Amino acid sequence: MKTISRKHKFLLAVIAGMLVIWMYALSACSDAGKGAENDVAQLGENQYLVYYLDETGQALTSEVYTAKVADDPIKLAHELWEVMQNPEDGRKHTSTVRRDITIVDTRLSDEVLSVYFTDSYSQLSVEDEVMFRASYVKTMTQLQGIKYVSFYVNEQPLQDAIGNPVGIMLASDFIEDIGSGAYRTWVDLSIYYGNADSDKLAPERITIGYGKEASVERVIIEQLIKGPGEENHIRTVPATLTLLGVKTKDGICYVDFDSVLTDEILPVSPAVTVYSIVNSLCELSNVNKVQISVKSSTNIIFRDTIDLSQPLERSLDIIETSKN
Repeated sequence: MKTISRKHKFLLAVIAGMLVIWMYALSACSDAGKGAENDVAQLGENQYLVYYLDETGQALTSEVYTAKVADDPIKLAHELWEVMQNPEDGRKHTSTVRRDITIVDTRLSDEVLSVYFTDSYSQLSVEDEVMFRASYVKTMTQLQGIKYVSFYVNEQPLQDAIGNPVGIMLASDFIEDIGSGAYRTWVDLSIYYGNADSDKLAPERITIGYGKEASVERVIIEQLIKGPGEENHIRTVPATLTLLGVKTKDGICYVDFDSVLTDEILPVSPAVTVYSIVNSLCELSNVNKVQISVKSSTNIIFRDTIDLSQPLERSLDIIETSKN
């Protein structure tokens, strides 16, 4: 019978220890992976996410629902509308549908679900209206054949709190996971992209819900870098652009980019690029001017046309006027 030397025993102990550590690491990774997977609902056939208010009442959450109707988007929209009013987990989730919300008609054409409400919709508070709109659009645009949603009140297109038309909405128009803290402020903004002719700015409306520690300015710039959501609009800043810093002080928003802003030339005029940034940031009530810098330098004549050495104000002349 062979004996095992001390050296071999030591090596076996080391190997055994490494195996234990390796198995523990695998287990930890597996648990982490399961946690990540749980954050994203694994939807089966005819399953949809229906959106409600969470326990704080300031942000959206969702429940998985298996629909009874499968192939008719209007009937399915009606079914999900009923489900939106009755969350399964009533202790933690609250419906965004208030008593003032009454739908009188829904119509579907060219992937746009048009929803018609009674005049009582106008009585909703700003917070309730935005949360309902976000939950409805996020729920309904999951349906096959429905890409956009448009709201009407008394047969007239819905307007936001300051009288601007809300227009056609996508799920991506609603950004509600910004910043920490339960308290959430909601604001409707226009993000300015290039028009089809590349010579003017065209607005796209988005709704942002943010916590007290959030930088809404950063979100606006991120949306510009992401690019437009509408097919007839074009990007105004490079997709590879990096935001180095942004802050607002005394009414001036200071925004610093890497050199991609000046090095990469897009097929839009210099004014369209610069004022897409300026006008978008000036949508915020606390921003009157914007100081653009590149790697902390403002000693720049952008594309030999626009002086960036001083803060710039919003330009209304470069915004495309309605063709109606």
